[in-house]
Amino acid sequence: MTGFIKRCYFIICAAAISGSVAAQTSDAELWTGAGISKNITKKVSLNFEEQVRINENISSVKNFFSEIGLAFRLNKYLKFSGNYRFKNVQRLDGTYRITNRFHGDIRIRYKAKPIIALYRARIQMETGQRNNGPRTDYYDRNKLTLKLDLDKKFSPYVSSEVYLNITGKQFDKVRYTLGFDLDLNKRNEVSIFYRIQREFNVNNPKYSYIIGLSYFYKLKGRLIKKKASESEQ
Repeated sequence: MTGFIKRCYFIICAAAISGSVAAQTSDAELWTGAGISKNITKKVSLNFEEQVRINENISSVKNFFSEIGLAFRLNKYLKFSGNYRFKNVQRLDGTYRITNRFHGDIRIRYKAKPIIALYRARIQMETGQRNNGPRTDYYDRNKLTLKLDLDKKFSPYVSSEVYLNITGKQFDKVRYTLGFDLDLNKRNEVSIFYRIQREFNVNNPKYSYIIGLSYFYKLKGRLIKKKASESEQ
């Protein structure tokens, strides 16, 4: 738990420091997505998501991607997951380049009603073609979320995330997010958020003001069920 507190403190400090320099450019973006999930067992789930991100003041497709992943919930406090993302990124000339991304997450959840604290550590590798040839970037991403447990359907939250570019050995991005998750029913969920994303340690840091809209559907049942004889043992 001491390590968890230190990580949370680090995220807050890094996010605060990053906002001390004035922005050079700004943009408005819209991120939309839809996803489905399916329980394989009681603790293992499979998920798939499609997303489109629009920038240039919500006038041009920035990128679009498909992502698939597996998650394993050890207990109510700890969760592990791994994902693969196939992404198309728009170049300056309007054509698209392909990138492949892999990331692994460790999530820690702690609840002291009505507050739920969530910490996520992510190691990420992304590879693809750039202007000067193939390139691979590695990131260490740390995210802290505080969620208000008002009832079972409506959950507002705030979060902060910092990006450490392991390849370049420097921090180069921070995100601040305000949003809410809404459970429409047992299997349907909508997520809406407003995000400020800032670049730093670059020549012309950019502020992005992002509206996000996502829909998720949870498929019924499990792929693997315990046999009656097994559950009675």
